[in-house]
Amino acid sequence: MSNTIKLNIKADNKNLPSKEQILQTKSTTTFLEENDFVNIISALNTTITNINAEKKIYKFSFIVELLNTEKQIISSFDNEYSFFEAAVKHDNLSSKIMEYTKVTAKGKYDSRIWLDDETPAGTGAIMALVTKNIKWIPSYIDFLRSSDLDHEVNQSGDISSIIKKYGWCEETLTIVIARLLSCHGQHGKEDFEAYLEDGLLTYITENKSLFIEKLKEELETPIFKSELTSSKEDYIQEMFEYYIEILVENFDDDFILDVKKALSDLWNKFNKKD
Repeated sequence: MSNTIKLNIKADNKNLPSKEQILQTKSTTTFLEENDFVNIISALNTTITNINAEKKIYKFSFIVELLNTEKQIISSFDNEYSFFEAAVKHDNLSSKIMEYTKVTAKGKYDSRIWLDDETPAGTGAIMALVTKNIKWIPSYIDFLRSSDLDHEVNQSGDISSIIKKYGWCEETLTIVIARLLSCHGQHGKEDFEAYLEDGLLTYITENKSLFIEKLKEELETPIFKSELTSSKEDYIQEMFEYYIEILVENFDDDFILDVKKALSDLWNKFNKKD
């Protein structure tokens, strides 16, 4: 006989015995194999989808236990972070992990499901991916946009850890621009101020054209489409007043003129003006 995997699921703070699953495994050690992670993540994704179809989920959590032939626990993962930190070590699981971040995006009130009172579901999964490979930064930004940033707790620390790992580069510049704009939440401006003091000011000064390029990309996301229906003058004024006034406080007039020209170009493009 081989070991088995018990998947315990809790939704909206209620145990769901009918959702408890026993999965078979070929593992004879205390470690899960790649195919085990595939089966567990598939089970999680299916369960979340099915529960959501019955009643939208507000909170969701799970525990994975590896049992020996005598049904004794020989290893376990008691939270999303530890589970996906282990899962991401298998290169072939990235798309499956991303699938989990997507099925947890729409719960009660059409907002991302919560793991607890502070953590959006999927955080452990997306952080495992982005910590492993810088290519997942765009997906991390999309994840932030799907989260309730009016009730944020750990997002500032997560972003800082990504910047610390990769340093200032094109990808991390993209994150901090999003943090200032579409992902500003409760602490976007103060975080951006801290980034400026921590080397971002120098990086932008040395890479002004790249900053302008990434700023335009951010402002072309659908989130800012409604602002483009204003007059050009109002659009530029509103962008500075509500989002990027901090640039005026930290950069020279020539750079601010370049930013205004970029905004003008975006407005012209959207409104089909020459």
